[in-house]
Amino acid sequence: MRLALLWALGLLGAGSPLPSRPLPDIGGTEEKQARPERALNGSSEPQILQDNLTLSLAEVLQTSLPEALRIKLELDGESHILELLQNRELVSGLNFSNCSRQALEKALLGGMGSCLFERLSGLPSMASVCGNMLVEPGEQCDCGFPGDCTDPCCDYFTCQLRPGAQCASDGLCCQNCQLRPAGWQCRSTRGDCDLPEFCPGDSSQCPPDVSLGDGEPCAGGQAVCMQGRCTSYAQQCQALWGPGAQPAAPLCLLTANTRGDAFGSCGRRPDGSYVSCAPRDAICGQLQCQGGRAQPLLGSARDLHWEMLEANGTQLKLNCSWVHLDLGNDVAQPLLTLPGTACGPGLVCINHQCQPVEILGTQECRSKCHGHGVCDSNRHCHCEEGWAPPDCTTHIRANSSLTTGLPLSLLLLLVLVLLGASYWHRARLRQRLCQLKGPSCQYRAAQSGPPERPGPPQRALLMPGAKSQGPTKPPPPRKPLPADPQGQRPSSDLPGPGAGIPPPVVPSRPAPPPPAVSSLYL
Repeated sequence: MRLALLWALGLLGAGSPLPSRPLPDIGGTEEKQARPERALNGSSEPQILQDNLTLSLAEVLQTSLPEALRIKLELDGESHILELLQNRELVSGLNFSNCSRQALEKALLGGMGSCLFERLSGLPSMASVCGNMLVEPGEQCDCGFPGDCTDPCCDYFTCQLRPGAQCASDGLCCQNCQLRPAGWQCRSTRGDCDLPEFCPGDSSQCPPDVSLGDGEPCAGGQAVCMQGRCTSYAQQCQALWGPGAQPAAPLCLLTANTRGDAFGSCGRRPDGSYVSCAPRDAICGQLQCQGGRAQPLLGSARDLHWEMLEANGTQLKLNCSWVHLDLGNDVAQPLLTLPGTACGPGLVCINHQCQPVEILGTQECRSKCHGHGVCDSNRHCHCEEGWAPPDCTTHIRANSSLTTGLPLSLLLLLVLVLLGASYWHRARLRQRLCQLKGPSCQYRAAQSGPPERPGPPQRALLMPGAKSQGPTKPPPPRKPLPADPQGQRPSSDLPGPGAGIPPPVVPSRPAPPPPAVSSLYL
């Protein structure tokens, strides 16, 4: 729409065409406007009408244009209104194309966007301003001005957390104004050389993005990680020439890069001359591929060179093709093999030379992880699941890395469980000891309890000479049972000291029945 605006305004005095009469209401895009009939050579600047404001042309061109723009022009003493309607589908640069979106996604997944996930270490010291959406000293959060703030956890007037909130919702480790537990994965891996990040438990921000350390193997041993990227030679060919591209034959690669020209080299000198590769470093020079697309995905193929090579003096001949890629005048170096590409067993490309991987210090760093972790880009141990940092020697039952740990609540719960288990085990042990010792342990247990209330007196009385029949037998009666009157004989007939005693008086009514317990003693 900016081009249409400049065309409509005629660049003011440049003799560009402009209409001399009011335009009809076309209701479409700028492509449908009628052909202008005359030119404007005046010196007056048109007025841009937007939201009841009058803007200059420079002010409009410095800002994003609205969907509809009204322009007031003075032509031959008459005022004319020109309205431009914007069709965003026809304006380039407002949206990514499908090709650009796929290329950007592929680059980010390949680890080339790690810098986008790093937080600034600090900002220049300046006075804190509540509402600038930057958390500065003295602020717990900053969600912008009242009209812009959408964070329910932050008070936009004071830039402090609302009551009950532990964090602001702008962080990945904050959910519903509460901190996520330590160990919750806040960023997954992107590519072979990336590492996941976990919430620390005391901050709403996900830790900075880290990747595998330089020299860690990737791509099935075909490359090592360098600066968070894992690129084998085949992957680099496919990124340049599309699917199906593969490394060129070793003889073609060796021949091209050892010549040191536009078709193959190990780089360029400051004066623009090409550097030829040593034979052992040929694979670390310019990319030499075969197959794939006819034109590269990056740059353009300026020249193409074909040559038939004889392999080691045999009858086998190789048809080699080399291409001179034009990347523009601002790109001095050709497309060279990326650092970290494997160039042999235990060898990688570093500074366009095939060197031992040990110079990256991978083995030295990995030895600190004791076989249970790998080194990250900060030269720290990223422990495997079940092993705790910093040296991966402590076995735990949780995800671990340098930035994770057990929350305090889990530690308290573990202490309570241990105390409960100890008390239960002690009670079971005491019970088993009592079972082994028998009644003596039970008697002591009974003595340790509260005293029993005394029972009725008859429970403690026994008749003299009576034999106990067991703990459940009731005591005998305190008085002898009355004699049976029918079977009683006169006392005079009885020998012994009872002779001469007058007979007892017979009661006028029958005797009461004997107690129920007396039958036990008959």
